[in-house]
Amino acid sequence: MVSSTGDFEMSQPIAYGIDFGTSNSSIAVAYPTKEVLLDELSMPGVASLLYLDSSGLELVGENAVQQFLLGIDPTQSRLMASLKSHLADDLFTSTKSWGLEWGLEDLTKVILQYFKTESDRRLDADVKRVLIGYPPVFVGAEGDQENLQNLALERLERAAFLAGFKEVEFLDEPTAALYHDDLESGINLAIDFGAGTFDVSVVRYASRPKRTEVLATHGTGIGGDLFDRAVFNLALYKRFDFEILNYGDPIKEACMIAGMLGLVRDSNSLSRMATLIHQKPRSGLRLLQRIIQNGQAYALSKAVEKAKIELSQATSATVELYRRDAGIAIHEIIVRDKFENEISHYINQVFEIIDLTLKDAGLRAREVDQVMLTGGSCNIPLFKRKVRSKFSSSNVISEDVASRVALGLAREARRIWS
Repeated sequence: MVSSTGDFEMSQPIAYGIDFGTSNSSIAVAYPTKEVLLDELSMPGVASLLYLDSSGLELVGENAVQQFLLGIDPTQSRLMASLKSHLADDLFTSTKSWGLEWGLEDLTKVILQYFKTESDRRLDADVKRVLIGYPPVFVGAEGDQENLQNLALERLERAAFLAGFKEVEFLDEPTAALYHDDLESGINLAIDFGAGTFDVSVVRYASRPKRTEVLATHGTGIGGDLFDRAVFNLALYKRFDFEILNYGDPIKEACMIAGMLGLVRDSNSLSRMATLIHQKPRSGLRLLQRIIQNGQAYALSKAVEKAKIELSQATSATVELYRRDAGIAIHEIIVRDKFENEISHYINQVFEIIDLTLKDAGLRAREVDQVMLTGGSCNIPLFKRKVRSKFSSSNVISEDVASRVALGLAREARRIWS
């Protein structure tokens, strides 16, 4: 049973389920007999963004972005995104600023602690148990999966302890998406296609007696962030004259939210941009420079993301940003066909992961009884068409609820600790 904060039992919560995502995170609460959502912390969740400054201020989510963009001294603050994508990076051990040093666990801790503190405050509790979701393959773990996967989980566990939890367990995200009453007895396949990763699990489920067996699970570092890049490039690559930039130039990373926010404070890249504009005064880079100088970098990234989402419902969308007083007027139309052509190689790659998972489970597509789709990227029409074609004999459910994984984690937490 799922309910809102207004329908809590009198008993104390026993655990949290936290879906720590690349771009967005959410939480659900496990009680002894049910799991519940927790207002906006569950839906739509909180952006996985972290703000730090030299005074010791730490902020999470949209507040982090606004504080970063409004900061008076840009040398005294930092905004960090996509922390989850670095958990399996064995070369990333720590980062330093203003004479202070943070390990990756310290940074991740801030986001987990935000969820614990805000949830505890709402519930008048001090919850010490947490079940955290994780991708079957963390970004960057593909080459040395066992060792790097373990490294990522160890870091996540340490971060949870630092955040104030005393008991920490893990469950892979696609399996968590299947831990709900809407499962059919038989073979269920869960696909979690989010911003940073594509994950898939095959589960054999029996309702009487209730029994769940994970047959296979896999993942890869393909997600909605890469599709933001496709929309940006279709709409703005030529408009910003990116073709004059060298291959691998960090300025090109403005095509994704994390890259754009990094560019805002990258003095070397901004200086190089100014030099290029001086050499070519009519360059489209001048518009990008104006956007950054007027504090509109994040707004542009969100406009790109919005257009990507709209392409799941319409055959065309517009990347739009108007700030007349700053001389900013962007109105670029992109069509779904071109977008899908740009991302088709990524879609083909994720279907290779599906095939690998089925092979490991010893199954064929026609033997799957139900397919559960979660994550915003599952709404892409090209992807949906290919899923329905491949699993034509299966019941395909597209689940738009952002908190489905968190709820599944809370349900499993209830089973573990009740």
